[in-house]
Amino acid sequence: MNKEEITVFNLIKESNKGRVIELCPGFGNLAEELKSTGFRVFTADIEPSNLQKKDIPIIKADMNKQLPFKDSSADYIICLGSIEHLETQYNFTKEIKRVLKNSGKFLLSTPNILNLASRLRYLLTGFYSLAERPCPENNKKNYFIEHIYPLTYYQLRHMIHTAGLKITKLTSDRKRKSCIFLLWLYPLILFITYIALIKEPDPRQKEINKMILKDLLSLTILTGRNLIIEAEKNENSRYRFI
Repeated sequence: MNKEEITVFNLIKESNKGRVIELCPGFGNLAEELKSTGFRVFTADIEPSNLQKKDIPIIKADMNKQLPFKDSSADYIICLGSIEHLETQYNFTKEIKRVLKNSGKFLLSTPNILNLASRLRYLLTGFYSLAERPCPENNKKNYFIEHIYPLTYYQLRHMIHTAGLKITKLTSDRKRKSCIFLLWLYPLILFITYIALIKEPDPRQKEINKMILKDLLSLTILTGRNLIIEAEKNENSRYRFI
């Protein structure tokens, strides 16, 4: 398993075993490890031939469309390194909420374009880290688009929370050394980000922005290579996000 997969595995390995759906599972290393520990694992991909584990069930599915799973049928849904490829990201998170059981968890990873090295790259080139050049316009594989929609943390948070889920954990697979050397910028970033967020006129959003500010100034976001987010569906809670 790679570091993203190991991080996600460690987040759920001690939980109650249940039905896991992994979307875009790659070679299937994480799915195989989860199955070996007692989870019931199913996978889906637009190109099922990518999966190299014969004992892991997979079905063909386009993540830009309705997911081929029943309502409230999964205890966990995992999607690593894929949402930045999708054209319909808001609909995708709504589909995740539909398929999850109550108290089910969604585990997501995506390139962290707000780390300090990525911000510096964007300042100098106009491109984020891990999305470092324009996407090819002559790509003949219509089912695969490169990092066409890299997402900031606050965009992801908006998608997840407005879909009806709640972020419960924010972490990363590893720190980038180049970001650690840029931490001397922290006081300036704190000041400028704080000034930007306090201009919000809506008092409800101002309270939310305090939580967002805390996350934006965390070492996870300032130095992490990939963001890993855990979100939960809970129909009984009265979440007030917006």
